[in-house]
Amino acid sequence: MAAGVLPAREPVPRQRVVNPTLAEMIAGLLRDRILSGEIVTALPRQEDLVAEFRVSPPSVREALRILQAEGLVTVKRGSVGGALVHVPRPAKVAYMLGMILQSRNAVLEDVGAAMGIMEPACAASCAGREDRHSTIVPILRTVLEESRHTLEDPFEYMRLSLRFHEEIVAGCTNVTMTVMIGALDSLLSAHLQALARRDTSNGVFHDHSTRVRSLDEHARLLGAIERGDPAEAERLARTHLSDPTWRTRILGRDRRIQAGVVRDT
Repeated sequence: MAAGVLPAREPVPRQRVVNPTLAEMIAGLLRDRILSGEIVTALPRQEDLVAEFRVSPPSVREALRILQAEGLVTVKRGSVGGALVHVPRPAKVAYMLGMILQSRNAVLEDVGAAMGIMEPACAASCAGREDRHSTIVPILRTVLEESRHTLEDPFEYMRLSLRFHEEIVAGCTNVTMTVMIGALDSLLSAHLQALARRDTSNGVFHDHSTRVRSLDEHARLLGAIERGDPAEAERLARTHLSDPTWRTRILGRDRRIQAGVVRDT
């Protein structure tokens, strides 16, 4: 290469710019209003949206179809029609997650293993809360006492046991962890309740000694959270969730995830 001559530059690939349609732009604006809490119960009437955005009715209708496909609104027709707003909840995330896992032939034990890794971090977070005595501890104590009174009812005890874990996840101070682990929790709970309904003789907590042991482990976990001991709370939660009986006999090694179970629950 001759001195002073710059090397030839590689041509930069041209990227295709996709301009959003009017309907997509309207849907985006309405989506932001829903997620920010500006719109809580229902969208304005379609005629009002047409006037506000100065577009044709078909563009507004298409925007509403986009939002409905995302699960943010339900459009009702007729004289009492309108677009009812639905704030996204972990259960909806659980359904979408369930569809992804089902498409990959994931098994229930896989979800249990993930919970065993992640939920202990939530237990530690609960124990580290300065306001734990006025927030998470009273809730967990109430659930624990209700569980104690239902030891003779396998299905009711199972429901309360699952709620105990759900409250630990909800009490985590990290919002992202609460949403993501909450979705896994909802997915797992839906499948366990479905299993118990199908086979009451082999339910999650059919054996009385299993219920007693579970209650004792929950009580010790609550104690660590109440004392403000994150390390011990994490250790107890990890030991509790790694129980081989839970991971093999109850969850099984070949029970596959079915997204429809979450939807039906």
